[in-house]
Amino acid sequence: MLNVLTGGATYTLQDVSGFASSFIASVVNFLIMAFILFCLLKAVNKVTSLGAKKEEPAAPTTKKCPFCMSEIDIKATRCPHCTSELPEK
Repeated sequence: MLNVLTGGATYTLQDVSGFASSFIASVVNFLIMAFILFCLLKAVNKVTSLGAKKEEPAAPTTKKCPFCMSEIDIKATRCPHCTSELPEK
């Protein structure tokens, strides 16, 4: 099977070590470039986040029923789960 893929060529130990060293050099170069790009993206994200305004939290839309502790709409006057009348605050 290997002869079909390589065209019947025979490789010496020196050829194989040359292929291996070339492969290892390519992997190391890839890792170095990936690390550099990662650092660049982290720096760009940090710079862009410096000018961003912080969002204020949205007003609550639900509240807890003091009787059954289920979440209900903030405008509700009666709990839909336990049907208790809710005190006005």
